Amino acid sequence: PLMTFGVRALHDRFKPKDAFGLAVTAPGQSHQVDARLEQGRSLQGRVTDEGGKPIAGAMVGANNELSQSKTTDADGGFSFNALGDRDLDLWASAEGYGTVYLHEVKPDTAGLVIRLPQSGSVTGRIVGERLPERFNVILSRWDDYRKKDLIVTGPLFQNDGSGTFRIPGLAPGAYTIWADAESEGLIASGKLP
Repeated sequence: PLMTFGVRALHDRFKPKDAFGLAVTAPGQSHQVDARLEQGRSLQGRVTDEGGKPIAGAMVGANNELSQSKTTDADGGFSFNALGDRDLDLWASAEGYGTVYLHEVKPDTAGLVIRLPQSGSVTGRIVGERLPERFNVILSRWDDYRKKDLIVTGPLFQNDGSGTFRIPGLAPGAYTIWADAESEGLIASGKLP
C-alpha cells in the first residue's frame, strides 16, 4: 500500500466509532466508510463547595472505556452525553479547592452533587550545605479504592537560594512528602488541617 489510515466518527451524544487499517494501494483510490454510531451514556450533576454553593469554572472528568472532561457552568452544572457503558471514575477540581475523586459511579446518573473541600497547601524548605539548583517535591496519598499510594503531584522547583517550596491546591488528608534532588530522601510526613 501507498499508505494506511484510520477514520474516527465523533458526535457529542454518541460513542466514537473507529475504522483503522484502511489501505490506499493506488493513486486516486477512494474509500467509503459508513459508521453506525451507538447512543452514548450520560451523567449530569453539579459541583459545589462544602456549604452547597455552586462552583462555576470547576473541571470535571469522567472515565470509563471513554474519557471526557468539562468545565462547569455558572450554576456549577456539568453534563456528559457520550460515555461508555462501564462504571465511571470521576474527578473534580477548582482553584482554591482540593480535588475530589469518585469511583464506581453508574452511567446515566442524574443529579450527582460533588462537594469540593477548601484546599490547603504544603510549604517547606530543603536544607543542606550545597542546595541543588532544581528539586522536585513529591506528594503521595493513600488511595483506599486502589489500595496503594498514588502520587498526587511532583512539581519541579527552581532554587532561589533559600530552598523553599510551596504546593497549593491540596485536599485535606494525610500525605507523604519527599524531595528528589542531589540528596534525595523523605523530608516529612503529616496531615493537612
